[in-house]
Amino acid sequence: SFKHETREELKQSAATISGADLEVELEGDWAVTWGKAKYYMDGIEIPITLEKVVWMRSGGEWWVYQMTDDELIAYGNPPDFAREPLTARGFDPNAMLTLTVEPPASDSGDAATDE
Repeated sequence: SFKHETREELKQSAATISGADLEVELEGDWAVTWGKAKYYMDGIEIPITLEKVVWMRSGGEWWVYQMTDDELIAYGNPPDFAREPLTARGFDPNAMLTLTVEPPASDSGDAATDE
């Protein structure tokens, strides 16, 4: 849970996003939005750029589309204007994070030997 001050700054920041500050490119059931907003931190107003977000309409509702394998199977490839921001991000939404954990070092300081 966030502190009260943090929640208030997040609310204030969210309130700065308006339709007038958003750019929208729309083609059929696909859209890309981006724009500008302000972020508040410690009482300081910081202008920020909102990254491009890809949306697709299904069943009359708009959903954020990230081009995962499941989305590609269900909805297909987006048109070029919507595909570009997804591929420009430089990450694979289907990739899983793999962690390699090294075993702890022996606390005796001596290497174990098999003799």
